[in-house]
Amino acid sequence: MELNNKAYRIFISPANHPKPYIIGGYTEKQQMDALAPLLVKELKRYEGAVPVLTTLYNKDQSYTGRPEEARDKKCDLYVALHTNAGGGKGACVFYHPWMPLSKTVALSVVKELNRICPIKSNRAVQPAIYAWNRQFFNFGELRVPTSYGIPPILIEHEFHDTVQGAEWIVSSLAEIAKADAAAIASAL
Repeated sequence: MELNNKAYRIFISPANHPKPYIIGGYTEKQQMDALAPLLVKELKRYEGAVPVLTTLYNKDQSYTGRPEEARDKKCDLYVALHTNAGGGKGACVFYHPWMPLSKTVALSVVKELNRICPIKSNRAVQPAIYAWNRQFFNFGELRVPTSYGIPPILIEHEFHDTVQGAEWIVSSLAEIAKADAAAIASAL
């Protein structure tokens, strides 16, 4: 598949915090670090997709400067990979309302994730996409890339604090990577 006769540089930023999963001693950082190279591989299947995996990692949860890295590498889209907590069910994607492409990609990703996940979403809002706003969702990975002109999304793939959700994430990383890539390519 070709992406509108244009090359899109897609920055991949896996979660950088060690939030524990409810099963197996896994963490969000560990699982999203495993997902990121799988997503890079899947995106490379699409002509015009140029995935850029972050080179900035840390162990102490300090600020990494990833949005600046995306800016410096001239990326066209910023994709933050996360899993959720709070006892819910289903994927959700956050986007920045000032960037139309951000919402388009968010909608595509959440629809594709809900298609492949056997756990039915219990989100009040369907499809579960949420606009960034400073009061409720003041995520730096949405706010900062936007300030550099890069449309961002932050994907919460499923809930890692439910047994069913955590088991699905851990056992489905390859399938999740394919879904994320297909959704991003379709939106672009």
